[in-house]
Formats: sequence, structure tokens, C-alpha cells
Amino acid sequence: FTDGGGLEITTTSRVQQGSGLGTSSILAAAILKVLYRLSGQPAGGPDGEYPALYDQSVLLEQSIGLNSGWQDARGAFGGPSAVKDFYAPPTTGLPTPELTFVDADEESFCRRIVLFDTGISRAATRGLNTVLDAYLCRDPARYGAIRESLAIHQEIVKAVTEGDYAALGQLASRYWQLRCILDPEATSDAIRQIFEAPGLAELSEGGMLTGAGGGGFALLVSREDADVELKKRLGHLRERKPYARSAVVDYRLNRRGLHLEEQSA
Repeated sequence: FTDGGGLEITTTSRVQQGSGLGTSSILAAAILKVLYRLSGQPAGGPDGEYPALYDQSVLLEQSIGLNSGWQDARGAFGGPSAVKDFYAPPTTGLPTPELTFVDADEESFCRRIVLFDTGISRAATRGLNTVLDAYLCRDPARYGAIRESLAIHQEIVKAVTEGDYAALGQLASRYWQLRCILDPEATSDAIRQIFEAPGLAELSEGGMLTGAGGGGFALLVSREDADVELKKRLGHLRERKPYARSAVVDYRLNRRGLHLEEQSA
């Protein structure tokens, strides 16, 4: 489709490396969608992209040494809701991942869930390898944390669906505690302060870091009517050296999924 002229691809992302937001998976899916669109493949169009495009993006990441999860890429898929539930049922062979759209009040979600860029960067691969090691070697303490993490998943989905943000905050905090059992390097004094400092904790129901931890973005569940003050106090953290690059991030939930804009040369 290039008539033998070759193809040059330039990529860019406004999100820092190690954000924990699955941006490498989204970028991989976007690159493949462009290539499939140019070559006339079904995965390049809205009707044929799921799940082939997202399975291929995981393979692309694995081939270049990024240990991505299948759910990261599928997070970029559009649909009736921006909030998604991912589940891989146990089987005797390869699991067939399931995606369900969660019916959530998006206005309440965006108000109660505060997204905070810690400004601390950490590559995810080492942390993910640590978790894989805990799983494969069946380390008693860490393997138990893996099993409990899986059990919490459906409780989190239930809390989001019911709009129970107090429960969601507690579940997020417990999930984060389990992550730190799996990988002690996922946290640090600076990260602990985000969740435990009295001036912040009194305004929050709980929270966690996204992704493998160690840096990137934090999700904090604000108490009712405390989101404005929580964001204000998080903003003041920039005055302290560990958080010099931090920022509270405004966001919107994305129902549309990946969207390609075509421009003539």
C-alpha cells in the first residue's frame, strides 16, 4: 500500500513513562490501528477492531520486552460506558478474557476520584517481573497477596456500580497494601505521604497508585464534598522537593475509544 516507498511513523505521548495508565498499550494499539487502516485490514475499522487489535497490541509490546497485561490495551476500547470490568476465567487451557461495561454515574466518579500525577517516574517492567516471580515461586506471603488481590477485584466493581465511594476507598487502600507486599519497592516515603499525611488522609476515603507502582499516577477517593480541598492540598505538595513535578490532573472518562483523524499530506 506504500507502492514500495516505505512508511515512517512518528509517535508522541503527553504522559510520562511509567505513569501506570497503560499508555504504552494504548500507543501500541493506535500504531497498529493506523497500519491496519492503511492496509485495509478489518482491525483498522470500528467493526473489526475488537478483540483482534488489542490482542495484537499485547503481542507487539511483548515482542519488544514490555510486560503488558491484556486488559491494558482493552482499556482503550470504546463502548456504552467508560468504566470497564475485565475478567479472565480459570480454564484448563488458555483463558478467554471477558470485558463488561460497568454502569456508573460518571459525574460522581469524576468528582470523587481525584487523579494525581506524583511526578515520580518508574519503569513498570521490573515491578511486573517481581509479581510474576511471586506467582511462579509460590512465595507464601506474596502469593497470598496475589489471591487476595484477585478477590478484591469484584468488590471494587460492585462499589463503583453502587456508587459506594467509602467502600471503594477502603478497597483501593487494601489493594495498594497488597501490592506493596508483593513488591516493597512499589512504595517509598514520598508515596506513603500522599496516602497517610494527616492533612490529606482526613479528606480521603483511601487510594492507590495505578499500574505497577513506584511512581506515576495516584487515585484518591475524596470524601463527600471534600474533592476541592483535597485537590488544593495536593497542589501544595509541589512546594516540596519530592513532588516538584507533581500535579492534580483534570480528566474525562472516554467512551469513544481509539479515534483516528486522517489528514491529507
